[in-house]
Amino acid sequence: MPNLSSNDQTLHLLILAPLGRDAELLQKIASEAGLCASICRTPEDFCETFVLGVGGAVITEEALYLHEASKIFVAVESQPPWSETPFIVLASRSNPEERARKTFELTRPLRNVTLIERPARASTLANAFDSILRDRKRQYEVRDALEELEQSQKALQELNSELEQRVNERTARLQTAVRELEGFTYSVSHDMRAPARGLISHARMVLEDFGDQVPEDARVHLQRLADAASKMGALVDDLLKYARLGERDVKRSTFDLACLAEEVVEVVSEDTNCPIELKPAPPLRVEADAELLKLALYNLFHNSCKYRGDREVEIELGRAQKDGKTAYYVRDNGIGFEDQYAHKLFMPFERLHRDQAYPGTGIGLANVKRIIQLHGGEVWAEGSPNQGAAFYFTLM
Repeated sequence: MPNLSSNDQTLHLLILAPLGRDAELLQKIASEAGLCASICRTPEDFCETFVLGVGGAVITEEALYLHEASKIFVAVESQPPWSETPFIVLASRSNPEERARKTFELTRPLRNVTLIERPARASTLANAFDSILRDRKRQYEVRDALEELEQSQKALQELNSELEQRVNERTARLQTAVRELEGFTYSVSHDMRAPARGLISHARMVLEDFGDQVPEDARVHLQRLADAASKMGALVDDLLKYARLGERDVKRSTFDLACLAEEVVEVVSEDTNCPIELKPAPPLRVEADAELLKLALYNLFHNSCKYRGDREVEIELGRAQKDGKTAYYVRDNGIGFEDQYAHKLFMPFERLHRDQAYPGTGIGLANVKRIIQLHGGEVWAEGSPNQGAAFYFTLM
């Protein structure tokens, strides 16, 4: 059995000729054409070399009629998907029609076959040898390309796995940090509520019980102290709401956002003593967490009342297409804002207006943003001074 290196495979011919001098003659023709050829006398020897990979095979008709010829067909079927080794079968022209038909049938399992009648010229055989080896070379090029592609895919999968692991690790660290921050915020906010209430109640007690005895300047300072404590209490309550939102699971249901807005308007009007005209809106069916969106609308409507200026509050709720997405909006006729600062509106404690004129904690719109993000959506604002403001949000 010849010993072939991988570099020899695409140029090597394997000859199976069990009878006569056909094998030597075929080997000589191949050698004169500059090709390497090995001779096998039995199908068993042929198969041992064939399965290692060859450029092509040349077999005589007689080999197909041997009892062991089935081993050749098995070896052909066991080739990898990219491989279809080319065969040249030498058949006798003088065979009876029945034998010729049987020979043709026996070549079918070989799949990639060129049938040449004997006697054949040396030049014809040399050209046939060259043709099947060129065909085989292309197959090996396909194999190499497939192996390279497989290696690339494997490297890509390993890279993706590594990146996924890194993302999971960083996500886990981030989630831990967020939970710790939320827990810290919750704890601090909760512990601050009692001192704030104590400051408010004691300041009021002094004013109520010793009001006549307290100098006017002291009364002013005590009132400022009570107001500051009240603001701190409101800030604590808002921080608690903000922290709790991080622990809230979104419970989706289908409802009409316009109907929910009508309910929220009544609550905001009562809480702020600010009449609101909510313009009629068409049905706005959404699939979301009704309680969370109720809180978001409350904050938006509350802002409209706070920043109304000297106007009667008018609010419009609707739906629009923004960048190919369905967005819902709340538009009012208030004092508006400089559009260049719109990105600051949703940041905790960021405020665009003086606290003396428009008191607040700076948490309301941060809560709105968090609620929308819990729904997988986005929120943004548009406005201009004295032209009102519009708040848009999407829901996934």
